[in-house]
Amino acid sequence: MKFIDKLMLQLSEHKWVLFLLFFYSSFQSFILRYYQEYIVNKFLVFFSESWVTECTFYLVISLIIVWAINKYIKGFYFKPSTIVYFVIAVFFYSYVRWVFRNDLKSLETIPVLKYFDLIYFIIGTVILLQIFLKFKRNERDIKEEIPFYIDAPIRNSSQDILNRKEKALQVARFIKSNHSDSSMAIGIVGKWGDGKTSFMSLIEESFIDNNDYIVIKFRSWLNVSIISIFNDFFSTVEKEIKPYSIDIAKEIKSYGKSVLPIYKNSVTEILLNSLNLISDKSVSDDFENLDNLLSKLGKKVVVFLDDLDRLQPNEVFELLKLIRNTASFKTFNYIVGYEKDYLIESLKTNQIPNPKKYCDKIFLNEFYLLPISNNEINQYLQESLKRALRNNISDFDKIFERYSLYSQHNLGEVFNSIKNLRDAKRFLNEFFISVERIKDDVDIGDFLIIKLLKFCYNDVYFLIYSNRSKFIGSDDNSGYRYSGGVRRISLKKDDKNCSYDFDESILKKYLKENNLYSTGEFDHLKILFQILFMEHSKESLSFGFNHNFYKYFNDEIDDSEIPTKEYETVINSDWNYIINSIQKWKKGGKLFGLTAHLYHTEIRDFDTKEKFENYLMLLFYLGNLELTEKQLIYFHLDFDYIDRCISNYENKITKRFYGGDTTKYKEFLLSLLYGASFPYIFEMRICKYLFKRIYDEDKNQILAKKDLQHYIIYGFKNFVEKMEYSKDDFFGAFSRASLLNNYQQDINSNAWYEKEIILPEIKEMSKEVIKKFPDQFLTDILDDGGSRKSNNDADQKQIIGINNIILNIFPSYDNFIEFVRKDINNESSIFKNEFLAFADKLPTKDDFIPFEFVFPPLKNKLQKIRNKQFV
Repeated sequence: MKFIDKLMLQLSEHKWVLFLLFFYSSFQSFILRYYQEYIVNKFLVFFSESWVTECTFYLVISLIIVWAINKYIKGFYFKPSTIVYFVIAVFFYSYVRWVFRNDLKSLETIPVLKYFDLIYFIIGTVILLQIFLKFKRNERDIKEEIPFYIDAPIRNSSQDILNRKEKALQVARFIKSNHSDSSMAIGIVGKWGDGKTSFMSLIEESFIDNNDYIVIKFRSWLNVSIISIFNDFFSTVEKEIKPYSIDIAKEIKSYGKSVLPIYKNSVTEILLNSLNLISDKSVSDDFENLDNLLSKLGKKVVVFLDDLDRLQPNEVFELLKLIRNTASFKTFNYIVGYEKDYLIESLKTNQIPNPKKYCDKIFLNEFYLLPISNNEINQYLQESLKRALRNNISDFDKIFERYSLYSQHNLGEVFNSIKNLRDAKRFLNEFFISVERIKDDVDIGDFLIIKLLKFCYNDVYFLIYSNRSKFIGSDDNSGYRYSGGVRRISLKKDDKNCSYDFDESILKKYLKENNLYSTGEFDHLKILFQILFMEHSKESLSFGFNHNFYKYFNDEIDDSEIPTKEYETVINSDWNYIINSIQKWKKGGKLFGLTAHLYHTEIRDFDTKEKFENYLMLLFYLGNLELTEKQLIYFHLDFDYIDRCISNYENKITKRFYGGDTTKYKEFLLSLLYGASFPYIFEMRICKYLFKRIYDEDKNQILAKKDLQHYIIYGFKNFVEKMEYSKDDFFGAFSRASLLNNYQQDINSNAWYEKEIILPEIKEMSKEVIKKFPDQFLTDILDDGGSRKSNNDADQKQIIGINNIILNIFPSYDNFIEFVRKDINNESSIFKNEFLAFADKLPTKDDFIPFEFVFPPLKNKLQKIRNKQFV
């Protein structure tokens, strides 16, 4: 039956072609006689041959070829019916060419060709183009192995992942049990995204190939008005009934016109009456007549009417009236999908007094779809991932076994943030597109979490990618280290410490301050970060290692505003071209897109020393640019990446670019440092970072601790000599000059610890700064300790103390007080004596006491603090 239906449909679509072929074959001699008399003798005989005509012929052929190439590149599409017409045209022209072969003009250069053979070239080109395009699409489909999940309803029970087939059969049995002589409507009720359309497809499956039923699918939401909805409904019914009875189909068309709102307009009705185009029968008569005719078909009609909740309220009301009254034929059964709340609200909008009872009158029964649970979504995601990445099934088993630990301990599902199947499909599409290129370079389970962050918590994803140095740090406190500069990473707890606990992190604090997520979302983020940083930690491809971090953000290259080809051209060019390109990107606001490329650049892939050195110079240039440009507030160079770029692990750099000479490489790196200009911030920061990364020095270490110490002293010296004193400037420089040194308590253990060291030279230069700017320094180190009482009584005096930062410069508070007393010149300080008077009253130098200062700058400072306390 299906074959016959398809054949009849094809014949129906090409009926005019069949008619013309029949007409020509039946009246061939008549047509040819008139063709000869009126076309050939009166028109074609005057065709003149010349070199211009022949050149035009070849020009047209050339244009046809160019057109075909252009369409092939664009991937032009022809309907199959169009190709059928072209093939018939070729056969017809071939026949005409044979019959009139002696009358058609030939080309002088190629006598075998006729001028009218242009028809061959045109039609032949189209047919060949379609064949080549078909091969092209097939090749693309073969190469395209990445699965793609279309956000579309399922078509049959083989795609039923929610096990709703049994419930669909229950609905089908309910309809089939209706032996009454009245129309029936049932509702399929569910929220948006709960799978109403898919469920209705499962119901429809029960009626396919059943000769007792005619299935009609009506998509009301494709129409733009009530009139078009009515018109489309009766047109759809007419089309489906037509194969069973042309007469009844005509009656349906006629009835549809009689009930269309356009015909009920008073002006239209008067006009049609004047032309005697309106039947004397009433609509009730037409309905009864059509109802009786439909009964004689001996078949029940099942109308599937989906997405009622996509319509406007007035359209919903009119469609319900259609089901209940206008088209309530006794052989018709309606299956309607909708969201109940929206339906009720639509009826209220149309001033229906009791909308719930109104619905009860229309729908004999309602079948409610339960919302898709997190377990079902979790199962769907697992099965889809395993099915798509067949070679990694064992890996996925381990991954989901790891994930299940969290749900077993009531910590929540990993995929808890994906609420429906639509989102699940979209997430899978994004994951599969990204994972294909890097699945051998990352841990699939960790990558899944990263993509989940991007899909559900894009702000978090963006922050940890673009601000890694702010939110992600090296977990040096774990006490263990790995070879080759490899380190564990985790969330930053503060500037010095890291934590695996999301609740303790700077990241959560930042997100809460900006009110970005709810409590439930924060709980889910905690689970995701626990998996990333605490689980699976020993795997070499784990996200929890510093050298793997940027592999997990590889797809950001595709989203970068700077094309990959352009970036590669720039970094392989000379230094002047690189600088000009950076300025152009900065001016165009594209500089942030540069980070995506930087972190995926393998420095050992450069083929010359010049390109390698230019790239390191670029990193230092960008590091300084970051400090001076306000627009680059979110542009942060990752020191860990710079460390790995300059690392000479296993002498790989010196062997590749310096012929094994470490001295030359060291000279180049020192030139980058000492070639810097004021304020030396970036260079001092990178030296401090590199110093912290040195454990036991070996021969492969290019910049030794003493080299880094020398530069810290050099940078600090030049900074304090040129600076104009301010708290931020001096204390910022002092912080950059404070180094963290790694040491072992037990030489036989792999456990390392760190302690802060201040070089003696830094301490002495700091004392000189204090002598040079005594009043500013003394004002800065005095801190407010709040009030003596716990209440917020504004009459309570502030308590003041000395900041313990001075212990980084002096051995003790007393030593500092003695320094102020003896080494600060009275002539250079207005505040010295008042400060000493305050210090003498301190019971212990680390205590806080009330004190009435008169020095104006300090009074202003304390007053500002006081004002903030009582805002």
